[in-house]
Amino acid sequence: MDIQSVGDIYQKLNKANLHLLKDVYHQDVVFEDSAHRLEGLPALSDYFQSLYANVIRCDFIIHDHQQVGDTGFLTWTMDLQHP
Repeated sequence: MDIQSVGDIYQKLNKANLHLLKDVYHQDVVFEDSAHRLEGLPALSDYFQSLYANVIRCDFIIHDHQQVGDTGFLTWTMDLQHP
């Protein structure tokens, strides 16, 4: 998958279509942020479900993307609205 497609999926992502995560992440994904380290797609899916549970809106504004071979990155701003 190319990095632009990853950005497209993130821009569509919401609590009703979290099944799209399987199109971006490998079954054996290791996902790490400042608060968590998650191993495996089921753990990541559960994490995203809990994140989106009380979200009114979560938008990713993609600023730039670069890809060389199978390595790439996105820069984005996340606009989050929650109660």
